[in-house]
Amino acid sequence: MAGELHTVALRTDGAVLSWGDNQRGQLGRHSEEAVLRTPGHVALPLEPRERALRVAAGGYRSAVLTNHGRLLTMGFHDEKEQQALEDELLAEEMAAEQEEEEEGDSGGGVYDDPLADGAEELEAMRFQAEEELEMAEF
Repeated sequence: MAGELHTVALRTDGAVLSWGDNQRGQLGRHSEEAVLRTPGHVALPLEPRERALRVAAGGYRSAVLTNHGRLLTMGFHDEKEQQALEDELLAEEMAAEQEEEEEGDSGGGVYDDPLADGAEELEAMRFQAEEELEMAEF
């Protein structure tokens, strides 16, 4: 995923890498340098058995969605941008879940609307993201 002048990548093993402009801490790499030209590991505050599922970047902000449903954010805080990142990550997660369900579906079941089912999940993610932003910034 590419932000304004930075990139965040998710490897197949769940590791998150970042590089590019870091003037607002959007790389999550705790460096004094304004620009990091080579990909480097982002040390995320993950719980046991927690791993990154999705990454997103926009403007001067990056976000990571974990398999525990936590949204970890890095960089400049702007509510509009934060909301866009949350919406993008949720849409990707819901699309992936729907694909998994369709692959396992024999074709005779009732269709579930992922947008209707995801409203409560989105609200919970927003609440948790707000709490995390208040508690600690990268």
